[in-house]
Amino acid sequence: MDFPVDQIIPQLSEALGNGPGGSSLTPVQVLKSDGPLGNVVDIDAGKLVSVASEAIPRKVDLLRVPTEASPLAEVEAALVAMASRTHLPPDEWPIIEVPVLLEQPEPALRSKIEKALEGKGVRLARISTRYTGTGQALADALPMASLNDLQPEDVLRQRWAREHEGEPPADLLAAYHQLLGEAQADPEAA
Repeated sequence: MDFPVDQIIPQLSEALGNGPGGSSLTPVQVLKSDGPLGNVVDIDAGKLVSVASEAIPRKVDLLRVPTEASPLAEVEAALVAMASRTHLPPDEWPIIEVPVLLEQPEPALRSKIEKALEGKGVRLARISTRYTGTGQALADALPMASLNDLQPEDVLRQRWAREHEGEPPADLLAAYHQLLGEAQADPEAA
């Protein structure tokens, strides 16, 4: 039987809300935090009969621990407190996303999370980071300042405040001043 795809696609698109004035649903939606959904399409004699959202059974659980971004100490405690799933075969171990709220850069973040997950029988898929800063662009943070009025350290401090709370650490400022001094001493090297 010849399947009239060119006739079904517009009907399917309209039924899913992608037609004129519709939403931007896709034919298959998977990996939602409340469980994956898929659209079951019923076609009879080349005509679209119905579209229904149905739960798609999955063999592997998807976890997000903690459920919202939290400070690193709280994240580590939540991961350590998780029940172990090592009794499951490794291909059935849950996949986990770990959201972390950071006040400043944490170079050892991944190793700390992996250490907290040791022996838990989960597979780390993603570490999502969110910072505690203002999120403001430099132009928004200093709206009346002219570029001629800005000092390089002002730019560094505003950039720091955009993603982190508080002042930049003293060692970062010292390294910045050293680098700035070297660049100003030898402008051709920069």
